[in-house]
Amino acid sequence: MNDVIETADALHASANRLYWHSRDPVEALAARLGMSRHAFHQSIRPQPAGQPCAACGGVLAWANRTARQGGRARCAECGAAQRVPRPAPPAPLDEAIAAPLPASARAFPFRGWSLARWRRELAMVPRERTAMIGGAAALGVAAGVLALELLNPSHW
Repeated sequence: MNDVIETADALHASANRLYWHSRDPVEALAARLGMSRHAFHQSIRPQPAGQPCAACGGVLAWANRTARQGGRARCAECGAAQRVPRPAPPAPLDEAIAAPLPASARAFPFRGWSLARWRRELAMVPRERTAMIGGAAALGVAAGVLALELLNPSHW
């Protein structure tokens, strides 16, 4: 399981690195990493703008490359929008850094499944349903433990 988590973390880190340090279209970057466009967008984290918020002193960040190019940052603390000086264009990535992940990191096969497919399908599950399934699973575990306690002959 740790391999899956490490692979997912590496995929997210690669997506962020490629997104923030290139001008390539999202579709091309997602395809390069073997991700759907939606999964790629879900991997992108705001980039710090390097200035404090004028309203609360929190961290200003760019939500995407368009906001960065326009100099429009948003505070992570209070949500205030603020204009900041437009940064210099991103430095090009080294080829070693920009290279796509090895096939073993892009696809984690398990009986016909791949990590990319699993992530796509997982992203489509509504959060409410996920919470409901998790709650039902916890209730099932509690009922099982209670049944074992009641059926244990040492308690009779």
